[in-house]
Amino acid sequence: MLKASSWMRNRSASSSASLASSQSLNALAECSTLSKSLDAMDYIMADDLKRATETLDELDEGETFPALGKGVMVFIEAALGFEADVIKDATAKLNAAEVQATRSRHRAQKAKHRTSMFPHGTEYYLAVAEAQLMGAVVLFLGESAISSVKSFYKLRRAYQILAEIYNSSVHDEKLKLQVPINSKDVGSGGVGKDKELSKMMEGLDLELSLEQGLEKESSTPPLPANVKFKPLRCVSKSANDNEALVDEYICSGVNLCFGILQLVISMIPPALSKILYVIGFQGDKESSIKMLWQATESENIHGSLALQTLLMYYSGPAQVCDIETKRSMHPRGGLKQGLARMRAKYPESALWILHEARMQSMEGDIMKSLEMLDTPLTIQMRQVEALILFEKAMCLLDLHRFEKAAHAFIRLTHLNTWSHALYRYVAGICYVELYRGAAPYDGEERTPEKIAHWKKRAEELITEAPSAVGRRKMTGRPMPLEVYLQRKIEKWQARATASAATGGSGSVVDGVGTSPANEIMYFWNGYKRMPPQALERSLKELAYEGAANRNAPDEAAVRGLLESVVMRNQGLVAEGRQRLEETVLPIDRVTMKKSEEWVVPCGLYERGVSAWACGYMEDGLSAEAKRKRETAAMAEASDWLGKAARYGHDYELSTRIGVRIQTGLEVLRAETGTV
Repeated sequence: MLKASSWMRNRSASSSASLASSQSLNALAECSTLSKSLDAMDYIMADDLKRATETLDELDEGETFPALGKGVMVFIEAALGFEADVIKDATAKLNAAEVQATRSRHRAQKAKHRTSMFPHGTEYYLAVAEAQLMGAVVLFLGESAISSVKSFYKLRRAYQILAEIYNSSVHDEKLKLQVPINSKDVGSGGVGKDKELSKMMEGLDLELSLEQGLEKESSTPPLPANVKFKPLRCVSKSANDNEALVDEYICSGVNLCFGILQLVISMIPPALSKILYVIGFQGDKESSIKMLWQATESENIHGSLALQTLLMYYSGPAQVCDIETKRSMHPRGGLKQGLARMRAKYPESALWILHEARMQSMEGDIMKSLEMLDTPLTIQMRQVEALILFEKAMCLLDLHRFEKAAHAFIRLTHLNTWSHALYRYVAGICYVELYRGAAPYDGEERTPEKIAHWKKRAEELITEAPSAVGRRKMTGRPMPLEVYLQRKIEKWQARATASAATGGSGSVVDGVGTSPANEIMYFWNGYKRMPPQALERSLKELAYEGAANRNAPDEAAVRGLLESVVMRNQGLVAEGRQRLEETVLPIDRVTMKKSEEWVVPCGLYERGVSAWACGYMEDGLSAEAKRKRETAAMAEASDWLGKAARYGHDYELSTRIGVRIQTGLEVLRAETGTV
């Protein structure tokens, strides 16, 4: 009202003073709204959705930051749960926040009132980028290829905005980032561009794969490649607390968003390399990590999200890589300090307890991790409850506690809708391992009644799993893990049918080959965190004499690969390498086509890992001899991983395995200075 009335008055000295006063009041109100919105987002991090909602509801829902806060809330639920209705709601709320932030920026530019050391309206420009970045993730979680391609263009627009904000704080022209000329869609909310792209692609009247969609939209000029960023260090020049708040929000936000963008893009596997032509730049992992660490110094939600990103990276993608150097090893001290700070700040938050449990598991103490995950908690966010249960289920699986693991996976079907097919499949193969009893625990009761029950449950769950395949899709295609499990079950059923014709049981359980539970352990990198006793159990399960078609090429190759990995994790590196060379490397792609083809690229990858591991073995060599051996080992490892990366991408689980290969190559390149 003050602002409106000031515009209606005459252009006199008194009206000018009134206008200045009204602008000051508006700036103060906007800073207050930002502060309260950040408080609400803090409640989200504390898993207190009730207080977060109440705080946001008290604010004007037509303002940018309350709208963004509500978008953040539903975004986190969508990203954690992968549920279609939540994804749809998140898309709508983030689009609304993006449009509102664009309007607020234009209003701030017009009013020219100072709220920070950055150009007028920069805080709203950052909000646009944040909404686009979250919107891109949500679109990618959608099930169509069209949505996936649109998500990459949102990433591109977010990059453009962040580059402009970054450049506004850099005074040395040589350090400024190049922003593409064709950026007219930046800051417009992106709605028109999205509709144009969607209309064009839908007009093709076909269900595009992700690769086809990228081919159709490959005309956009690329952004600069191999961009190097330096973290923004927020040293606010203002003595005004409100301006300092906005300065910190912008600096920490740019560090967080650029850090996440760079990190995610740096891990894109070879199979999806065409994405880089749309996004237009290659991620730089080293820069991203530095920016995220800088963001963690902030006390707002950006600091919390930056630490979460680092924890997820070091307990996830970084852990799938078996090649570690001093440069690539996770910074235990920094992660532990940050986690301790967040646990003190959010003592009741289940999300931070989950991260602490993962840290324990990452350091090889699965029992301590299980103890933490078993802590009674009041959890408001159902998606977090599902994450905790999934982590617990994987810990139980890695400890070969198959009955408890099966119960946990079955419970997951009641908590979220991510992949009931996978949950049932893993529960079923847990019962297969119980039925076989290749490595029973001391004192474990194995009565005929229990064995019959385990076999029945295994058959029920395995045969039920295919009926749930395809309910969830990624980039317009069935989920790779579901394609994998469906093929496995079809193979087992074919064997069971053939067996029944010659007097066999005809049970799908008796058609199961090499320990499928150990395959899942391998895909989730369970061997790396197993205690010695669990590794011994894996060898016994892999050696099970009753496995169907035990000596067939596909089953023998799976067994040889997994045994070699177990041996390496036992410290028997040379023995593991020999096992690979005898059983896996001689197998060609044609032999494994339409069967266990994933074993071939994994074998190449594992051969590279063994080469690296042999080069770093402890012995009595001189320092110079060790250096030469390590250099040769890294060269050999790079050669094998390069072969794995060039293998092709038309095999199951290529993306999951590709991340493992790509991360290993990144470590080796960084160590040898080739990046």
